[in-house]
Amino acid sequence: MRGIGKNMAALWRRWLVDRSGSIAVEGAFAIILLLAMLLPLIDFGGYIGTKLELKQGLRAGGQYALDDYTDTTTIETVIKNAASLSSGSVTVTFQTPATYCLCNDGSAGTCIGDPGFQVCSFDSVPAGRYMTIQASATYDPLFPFLAWFQSNMTVTEQLTLRVQ
Repeated sequence: MRGIGKNMAALWRRWLVDRSGSIAVEGAFAIILLLAMLLPLIDFGGYIGTKLELKQGLRAGGQYALDDYTDTTTIETVIKNAASLSSGSVTVTFQTPATYCLCNDGSAGTCIGDPGFQVCSFDSVPAGRYMTIQASATYDPLFPFLAWFQSNMTVTEQLTLRVQ
């Protein structure tokens, strides 16, 4: 009996002193920590990519609006095509009315050609015609279980430009 107890004590001492498996455990913890930091960055990059695609689409639509601001159907098509997102997921809305006039001081004015046209009282200059376009798309994160992103997030961008 005495020999078995000595062997067990020696075995326990060897297990307590042996550190050969510790590098594997530490490596596993490091990989888990690295993944925990990397997964949110991947989703954040996808979200930012969606915002940039919407901005690109709005810029293309704005360029077309400078040529013909009255053709809102074509402006919407240009935005959806240039956004490089699936066109069904991009929603384009125009401020109602589609164009409005502002004086240089930011107050509302009447546009040239509109009934009751008057120059702006601020600086005696005709008001400029503006258009505001808003585009939105749904971003579905790769890892919706993370606290920072919910599934089906709406990403929105807006463009205001002077068309006349």
